[in-house]
Amino acid sequence: MDWGRMESVVNKLGGLEGVDQFLKGEIVIRTKDGKPIWQVWKTIVIGTFENADKISDSLYSNGIDFKSVESVFKDLLRVYPKEREVCLVRVTLKDLGLDKLVIWADLLETAQKLGLSICPPDVGPCLCLQYKDSEKGEVLTIGMYGLVDSTREDDYHVFSIWNGPRAYVSTVLIHYMN
Repeated sequence: MDWGRMESVVNKLGGLEGVDQFLKGEIVIRTKDGKPIWQVWKTIVIGTFENADKISDSLYSNGIDFKSVESVFKDLLRVYPKEREVCLVRVTLKDLGLDKLVIWADLLETAQKLGLSICPPDVGPCLCLQYKDSEKGEVLTIGMYGLVDSTREDDYHVFSIWNGPRAYVSTVLIHYMN
């Protein structure tokens, strides 16, 4: 890119203040049809484990506590069958145009309408293993279809990753795009 094009981009963003806002994620660029162009937050690899037991072993060997969800995790998690990279986009309700708590299915539907894809369930534990530099107190909930507990049909589980006193996986938005 030459300096003339760079200057055009800076001007399009409203000057250096606009560039700073864009870099902080305060400005979202949209396509002509109104869909945001999402900024990739982190790229991880999924499909590196044969099954949920292998992921579980890796979580424990890395000091990650998920005892509260282990039985649900092992029974319900289906791992992605082939190794591949997944680009994750970090979004808030506001980014999705939502200003209040919504039903999880509605949140996923809104994200898909805005061009995002639903994460495979093994994104949660794989992110936990590959994102070692998270901030204390940071909570990330994976934008995935809920895992249904066959013993209690009203229970749906999605993964949240919380960096508390210890790394911790909990059942309680990150979306990926291809």
